[in-house]
Amino acid sequence: MEYQPLDTSRNEIRVLVLQDPSETSSKSGLIECTIEHVSLYEYSDQYRTFLQLDGFDKSFRFQSKIWEFITTYKADVEKYPGDPSKFLDSGTKNFSHNPVYRDGSFTSATVYSWGRLYALSYEWGDPTVTANIMVSGHRMAVTKNLHDALQDLLPRWHRDTEETASARLWVDALCINQQDVQERNTQLQLMEQIYSTATSVLTRLGPRLELGHDDETCELLMEVHSLYTVSAAKGLTALKKPEYKDAWAGVCELAKRSYWRRLWIIQEIFLANTRTEFYFGDQFSNLSALLIAMVLLQSNLAEFESVYPPEMEDVFESALKNIQPFIVILSSNDPPYYDILPYLNAGRQAKQSDIRDKIYGLLGLMDSQIRAHITPDYLQSADLAYRNFAIAFIKSTGKLSVVYQTSFKGGGALQLPSWVPDWTSSDDGGEIFYSEMYYKAAGASASGGSSHKFAEVENPDHLLCRGFKVDSIASLACSEVFNHDDHDTVDTRTRGADKPVYNGRNGVKEAMWDVFSYGISKKAQPEALAYLLDMPYFDGRGKAKLIFDRLDQFQQCNQDLVVDGERLSTYFSQWSDRFENILDDPAVFQILSLCMLPLLARRFIVTRTGFVGMAPLLAKTGDEVFILKGSNVPLLLRPNGDNTYRLVGDCYISGFMDGEAMNGLETGEYQEADIILS
Repeated sequence: MEYQPLDTSRNEIRVLVLQDPSETSSKSGLIECTIEHVSLYEYSDQYRTFLQLDGFDKSFRFQSKIWEFITTYKADVEKYPGDPSKFLDSGTKNFSHNPVYRDGSFTSATVYSWGRLYALSYEWGDPTVTANIMVSGHRMAVTKNLHDALQDLLPRWHRDTEETASARLWVDALCINQQDVQERNTQLQLMEQIYSTATSVLTRLGPRLELGHDDETCELLMEVHSLYTVSAAKGLTALKKPEYKDAWAGVCELAKRSYWRRLWIIQEIFLANTRTEFYFGDQFSNLSALLIAMVLLQSNLAEFESVYPPEMEDVFESALKNIQPFIVILSSNDPPYYDILPYLNAGRQAKQSDIRDKIYGLLGLMDSQIRAHITPDYLQSADLAYRNFAIAFIKSTGKLSVVYQTSFKGGGALQLPSWVPDWTSSDDGGEIFYSEMYYKAAGASASGGSSHKFAEVENPDHLLCRGFKVDSIASLACSEVFNHDDHDTVDTRTRGADKPVYNGRNGVKEAMWDVFSYGISKKAQPEALAYLLDMPYFDGRGKAKLIFDRLDQFQQCNQDLVVDGERLSTYFSQWSDRFENILDDPAVFQILSLCMLPLLARRFIVTRTGFVGMAPLLAKTGDEVFILKGSNVPLLLRPNGDNTYRLVGDCYISGFMDGEAMNGLETGEYQEADIILS
């Protein structure tokens, strides 16, 4: 089939009109559809009026969430299946109190004058396994997955003929000429508007459940959706009924499907509204309910495992592992609606046919200021695409948070400057994502809220920064908690401070727990902090509980490491039976849980002047600690010997996280200079 060109001046896209099989005169027996061109500028009268209210100059997804809220839920917070405050900024949080939204002026949820837009989200599948459909009278081969997705959708699509008459479906494989690179580049920039303004994103997870229980699974999800509104803490007991075993197994089977490993669905799901449906076979349910169910399972796993038979433990955990990138975003206290970095990190494990899609496939989720610096170009190398994104982020935000998104495990496909993240490298345990969450929770502001001023330099692989050196690494703990093999290579000597940097032994202990927990301990209740400061040296007794085992191994591996002139083991109390029930205190349990990831994914360090911290696993003695403008955290740099530095990564150092070092600039202790990263 020959595609007709799109009019880019009208923001045109192609859409499909699906034919009702019972009404078609064709004898082919194939799925039939026709292609139309429509303009994304052609808004309905009501939507155009809505856009003129309150000076809406927000992103499409912001506008569409408000539009959904006032047309579907009539600006009633109690009916909205989520917390509107999560996506509303302080300037428009009270929009629902505006009487214009409650006077019945907006009676239709339709955004476009030409009809309702629906978008299909599905797994492309093997491109060599195809089936034929009819498109505008032409026989066309599509992937078997797309054929089956349309086949399963048709009965539901034509059930309500009144709504179907104005319904149009957008499918990437058919509505974009995949052979036209320039068209692909242009259409990519419309993804935010397409998925945000769609009446629903129809998400196909595959065929019906292998184990059956389709109806029970959908009934459970209906209950999840009805119980979990704004106050998402009620109703958990009702969802843990023993008779729901098969239904939960069904939910987990859906969560384990390969659909969730596609990169493009990150954008498709997080741009969609709360009405978005998913389907498997001919069964339909609410997508938000499925995601909420998995978040509930993750947050209350022990409780669920106590209700259901032992064999369900593997079912739960394998499903959670598969859908983990979505869980970590949804579980955040402050979902990153305007921060692209968590989405990029979630996409590290995702699959795509072109590694440039690690950037281009998430354009719709990027802030418009970042996107303004990025022009999708599939003729451009992946190396250049990744570097251009890093520059776009730094230019538009004035922040360096993108530069320390480097995976500690390496293994990326590209050879890039140290300050450009390789999004193809692994973050299997979510270490980068969670570290970023820790920094935000701690309110880290090492450079005092300063901004980076981007400047072009002659070598495009260099990044010119302003900052100053504050310290360097003198001692390193074992590189892995459960691997003592490198213990002999750990430098345990104190080379340091002319005077103590912490206030006595208790100050050192507080600093150690500060870095173990990435700042969480500083916000702990006094009783919980007292427990931590009195934590015992386990000497092998921690094996009974995983949460203690990691700390126990850390203690044993690094017992001879010198901190402020004393062996690390001396900073822990002697064991006694009173510690057996220490986890009964929820506050202590929470902090110890949060400490586990840094202990596994980071390396405990002591600096030359006596500060303690956590650094990347690849850190070495002699690596230098810098405060750079625009970075909320200290950065670890390694001199190249030519007045440039290689970025090793970010680090948490107790005593430098809240802008303390900035005072040294005023007193002359530190001297600001140009720092070149290569």
